[in-house]
Amino acid sequence: MKKKAVAGYVFHVAIVGAPDIWRRIRIRADWTLWELHEAITVSTRPKFLPTSA
Repeated sequence: MKKKAVAGYVFHVAIVGAPDIWRRIRIRADWTLWELHEAITVSTRPKFLPTSA
């Protein structure tokens, strides 16, 4: 059984002021701008939150 190719886009997302920190985001062509926004914010969110001492 062959998989059907899905059209989409690939974005290179970097943090302003820190070009060394980036992610590659792949989305399907039928995604909305809101779904793109969510993919970017989730992929660039820190994995931990610093605790205040």
